[in-house]
Amino acid sequence: FSLCVYFLVGFNRTADRFATFVLILWLATLCIDSFIRVLSVLFEQDVTTGFAGAFIVVFVIFSGYLIPRSNVPAWFIWAYWISPLRYAFEAIAINEFYGLVFECSSSDLLPPDPSIPDEFKVCPISTGEAYTSNVLDLFSGFQWVWYDVAA
Repeated sequence: FSLCVYFLVGFNRTADRFATFVLILWLATLCIDSFIRVLSVLFEQDVTTGFAGAFIVVFVIFSGYLIPRSNVPAWFIWAYWISPLRYAFEAIAINEFYGLVFECSSSDLLPPDPSIPDEFKVCPISTGEAYTSNVLDLFSGFQWVWYDVAA
């Protein structure tokens, strides 16, 4: 699965980034599998199935992809911090966007008003770090990949 998805999506084609991606997915799978096993020990099968589905939905919603950290209501921020998918998403995003430099064409510059000269316009996102910190609201710096893996 990782081999097909990684290259079909067009992620960085370097061995270290691919190995990090596989490690992150493996650890996320291990974490979710362990969580489901704990639920299956604590509850009966039909109850476990319901709880597992509900927890997975909460983990996905609060992973940081659907709702960035800054938009999570204060009374639900705990769900953001306990979601194992949040750590996997953040690690994968930083792994892929770190070190990227985006080139903006004249049509991508802001503000889009044609009466304003191009030298007074700016590229909204110039680097991968700017994208992960400003748009995805993730922590910046490649060290966060390893912090997320450790978490």
